[in-house]
Amino acid sequence: MLDVRRDADADGRSVVLVSGQVDLATAPHLTRSLSEAIGAGATEITVDLTGVDFLDSTGIRALVQGARAAKQANATLYIRGARGWVARVLELTGGRPVSSSPGRAASWRSRCELRLATAQQSTQRRLTPRRRV
Repeated sequence: MLDVRRDADADGRSVVLVSGQVDLATAPHLTRSLSEAIGAGATEITVDLTGVDFLDSTGIRALVQGARAAKQANATLYIRGARGWVARVLELTGGRPVSSSPGRAASWRSRCELRLATAQQSTQRRLTPRRRV
């Protein structure tokens, strides 16, 4: 189950509070909330993952798509509050913080996409059997 709430202020900042599990069934709800924040004209979107206890690849995809959409709208997407396994998943997929903003949130930049692609290529190389000569 996933609960997503969005709070906005007059300064163009929006906070998306996420709690529960972000998976195949619930990631579209997160994507929709991020799109709504961007569509409302927010220039800073902070995704608070403090209440998230599970995040799979579809959740990562929702965050990356949100970061791309924010960039196209001249906005910035920040991630904060990732703990435990959620923080580990972000770290393993290359989405660990690349810059900080006030409030200790981490900005996702296009480098995140490069890190994800690099991690996938690295995994494929490790899984390819080696020939003995």
